[in-house]
Amino acid sequence: MREMVFATLRESDRWKRLPRVGELEGVERERVARKKHGMITRYIADSILRHGLVQIMQIDVVMTTFCSLNCKNCSEWVPYLKEKKTFSLKMLKRNIDMLFRNIDYVQRINIIGGEAMLHPSLPEFIGHLFKYKEKIGYILFITNGTILPNNELLSTVSRGGEQIRVVIDSYSAKLSSGNAEMVEKMFREVGVNAIINSCLQWYDLGTFCSRYAKDIFEIKEPFDSCPFKHCTAMYNGKLYRCARSWGVEVNTGEAEDENAVIDLEKIRSKNDMYHKLIRFFGVDYLNACAYCKKDCVKRRVEVGEQLV
Repeated sequence: MREMVFATLRESDRWKRLPRVGELEGVERERVARKKHGMITRYIADSILRHGLVQIMQIDVVMTTFCSLNCKNCSEWVPYLKEKKTFSLKMLKRNIDMLFRNIDYVQRINIIGGEAMLHPSLPEFIGHLFKYKEKIGYILFITNGTILPNNELLSTVSRGGEQIRVVIDSYSAKLSSGNAEMVEKMFREVGVNAIINSCLQWYDLGTFCSRYAKDIFEIKEPFDSCPFKHCTAMYNGKLYRCARSWGVEVNTGEAEDENAVIDLEKIRSKNDMYHKLIRFFGVDYLNACAYCKKDCVKRRVEVGEQLV
């Protein structure tokens, strides 16, 4: 991927055209050198020191926390949120503008919910993302297959070419009203790479109702084995290491550690963003981990089971 990104730049031009950033501070060097949780921090460090680029592997952009389903084991805890929100188009566009003000490249942007197709301005938002197409590897739009795309959305995504992909998560025909196959067909007919994901595996992660960890050691344990610990999510102009951190904050008032959240409004330069990212991806655990079951990867559950 890195080779593709820089393929258009001549070796002699790289350092002239791209921003230069100071070397890592001592404490950051130590974090980058760690074997555990070190892959992403080493990737970021290598990217900036060798090429002068500030990069992020992936970001989930949450359009809305309203959903067309009510899944008992939703990984985003959507059914259990005290505060449901649909973020305005103005806010979503501003968040993206703030992000790319100090980020040179994002390998993948995931458009998610809730159910993103419930957002009335979804086509306009995707169109805004296209303005940054040179800074985005590809855009992945994820839907649960219960809602058919309208003509405006189909027209917009058709302009994205190979840079936009659609994944329809596979639920039972009863839950999707048999629409999943039709959703796939409609996107494919306008030239969009759309697939039905039938390889889903869900886990019993727990809910906001219980705090499963009693001390720091019990908090670290679920983080070490968590399949979602690199799922960076954007809410209200902030990047969270985990989407569930935002849910914990909303439901319990327990804020995440400052190193595990990046307020995009407060980032003043690429240098500032770079150092924040090193700390961001170098944390050993999240406060939100206290609300996840430590053996969740062993607790497989039915995909899409609905709350009564």
